[in-house]
Amino acid sequence: MVMRIGPLRHRLTIEEYEVISDDIGVESRQWKTLKTVWGSMEVLTGKEYISPLGTKEEISVKITVRY
Repeated sequence: MVMRIGPLRHRLTIEEYEVISDDIGVESRQWKTLKTVWGSMEVLTGKEYISPLGTKEEISVKITVRY
């Protein structure tokens, strides 16, 4: 299968959520960047609803990147 490079026009950052301990043992959580790549994003579904905590939104997205 040949992938056309034209649709891969979005710059995407792949991140990992990690827990870091400092010298005295205090843990902090942060996002660590693994890789920045070109890819495409296609919105599949989207919805908005009201919950007891306020308005919520959900979006399902198909992301395609080169291997």
